[in-house]
Amino acid sequence: MDAKNTERIAKILSFELKDAEIAAKEIGERYLDVYSLAVADADELSRIEHVGDKGAHLLRLVMSLRSRSGVDSFKLGRKHTEAEIVDFLKSFFFSLPNETVYLLLLDDKGRVSSCEFVCEGTVNATSILPRKLLELMIKRNCRDAILAHNHPGGMARPSSEDVDTTVRVDSLFKSADRRLLGHYIIAGNEYCKIEQ
Repeated sequence: MDAKNTERIAKILSFELKDAEIAAKEIGERYLDVYSLAVADADELSRIEHVGDKGAHLLRLVMSLRSRSGVDSFKLGRKHTEAEIVDFLKSFFFSLPNETVYLLLLDDKGRVSSCEFVCEGTVNATSILPRKLLELMIKRNCRDAILAHNHPGGMARPSSEDVDTTVRVDSLFKSADRRLLGHYIIAGNEYCKIEQ
């Protein structure tokens, strides 16, 4: 983990631990980045010599709050830039342990009207049914949508299945006079977008 994040962790831990800097250094040596720390098991964290239960629970709480604040600041019913949508998706998927799929629905004025759960898979696989996505759009009376899912513990690179799914969904949407604006894949702080 880089020095800046290790310093931030030390500041957080200083609320509960005397040896916060030592604990932060030990965490930094064990975890490559903030995302891997965020999804770490609390019991695993507590076994680090200078962290213990107090430090582990404090870190889990702060990571959860960080993710939650990014989600809460995203307002439905208004237009958002692509950067705002990406920031929301990074926060939204931040600590989900399994591959999970959501559909952002946009109204006829381009405002994000809802974020709909589609399905959840295992740590590295899920099954998206294009028909279910179209039904959600029709039910919510939306013409445009953004498909998004996470690659927990992976990389923000589309698999051949991700690309195939995007093509199938885009084709179905077009046949129903709807549009898929993109398919985002989120992996920690990284993302990629599959476009048609």
